[in-house]
Amino acid sequence: NGNIEYYSKTMEKLDNLLYKKLGYMYFLRKIISKYSDIIIIGGSMFIQYKGWENKYKFYQELINEKTCIIGVNFGPFYDNAFLEKYRSLFEVASLVSFREKKSYDFFSQLKNIQYKPDVVFNLYNEKKVNKKNKIIGISV
Repeated sequence: NGNIEYYSKTMEKLDNLLYKKLGYMYFLRKIISKYSDIIIIGGSMFIQYKGWENKYKFYQELINEKTCIIGVNFGPFYDNAFLEKYRSLFEVASLVSFREKKSYDFFSQLKNIQYKPDVVFNLYNEKKVNKKNKIIGISV
């Protein structure tokens, strides 16, 4: 479809190499420049881990006034520098919708922040489950 474009892991890896050498993410900027809106549908995307600064640089390239971030949570994190960096980044976005209250509370003073419980976990399912069978679901 001409209205939707995906940023693949291969593109991300190439952009990371380009960023280290040139300070520029070619593929990401190319995609962003084509569209009036960018929607990020997340999950556990904003976690402080060793080397988190690289992922932050990626989000700095991606998040701007035409970006909506939906269904994410924030953390765990270990210091206020991480929190404050993302606070200033989220402030730029058009919308940030957190899926759980704890994350929302960290940023609730920003005007573009919402709390909307996780859509997938709150779907009502009328399908009857056979309790005799053991079923496990895995999300990758």
